Amino acid sequence: GDLPLVGLRLFVPIDETGVEAGAGWIVARLAERRISEAARRLGADVSVRRTPDGNSYSVVGPRTDFDYLSYLLRLATSEPRAEFIADARSELADALDGLLETGPGQVELDLRMRTAAGPPLTGTPGSVAGLSAGTVLDLWSRTHRPERMTLLVSGRIETPLLLASLARLGATDSTVPSRPDVAAPPEPAGPNLTLIRRFTGRAWAGLDAGDPVVPVLARLAARALRDAPGDVQARVVVWDAGSGPVLAATGVAFPERFGELDGALDGLLIAARDLALGDAFGQAVGEVRQEWLLELGGMLGRIETVGSDIDRSIRPDAARARLDALEALTPERVVDTIERLFGTSARVTVR
Repeated sequence: GDLPLVGLRLFVPIDETGVEAGAGWIVARLAERRISEAARRLGADVSVRRTPDGNSYSVVGPRTDFDYLSYLLRLATSEPRAEFIADARSELADALDGLLETGPGQVELDLRMRTAAGPPLTGTPGSVAGLSAGTVLDLWSRTHRPERMTLLVSGRIETPLLLASLARLGATDSTVPSRPDVAAPPEPAGPNLTLIRRFTGRAWAGLDAGDPVVPVLARLAARALRDAPGDVQARVVVWDAGSGPVLAATGVAFPERFGELDGALDGLLIAARDLALGDAFGQAVGEVRQEWLLELGGMLGRIETVGSDIDRSIRPDAARARLDALEALTPERVVDTIERLFGTSARVTVR
């Protein structure tokens, strides 16, 4: 409409091979560095995300500064500078090494590897160690091509101005690098840790992205852990490493209390199923509804949320459909999902 702000979100689909895993994250990290300072000078809001479907680049600012906003998008999707790739790769490698050096980190990383159908978005210790500047630049050149990009616009901008301002995005040379056809690199063994407590986790895959069952079930599972008998220190998380959402529960206990923790995680789905048939279901739905509406509150959050739903489903009304699906959700459907997950958990314990 006539709001003084305009928002632009450019989406680039990325399909990494095992040997490229982590390269898309590096491309996004370098883009974020390039545009952050430039955006501050204008007072624009920017967001660069490595999503399960690709990389998204979003800018929001005054409509009168549209030329500068479109410049930020051109800058975000421009070729990464080879001399900065090593620093970004080291940042990612340090984060992965940090996981390997702790009990909870080893549990989480192992669960992510076991439940991923493809390479994780942040790569693996083996893939990140082998990433070269050439691999990252080839991935950028292969994926960041204008004909593969999707632009979402919020605000009133004349089409001729829009097309003229965004005519030079990404890689425009005629040579397109081929997708690597080599095996994923081997993974290094994790360090042996000296631990006085035991760490364990469970993870369930096979869920559908955008399905309201996932966040509702996560809240029911978290409440079940809070209500579990004994002194249980555990948490529930949902992640999507690129092959669909995964529900995970991880925890820690001293050896003499480990049985309580192990039992709580083994019985988590049963406890969540019982809660789904009571008052907790309505409370969980209300929490998810509030969270989703808050994401849609500002223009940057709205364009990111609507855009990510479109990326996933190729439907312009996907965000509306997701909210409608939440309102139509029933306890019986949550129970059906839980029963489908029984016996499918990945289990990891570090002691």
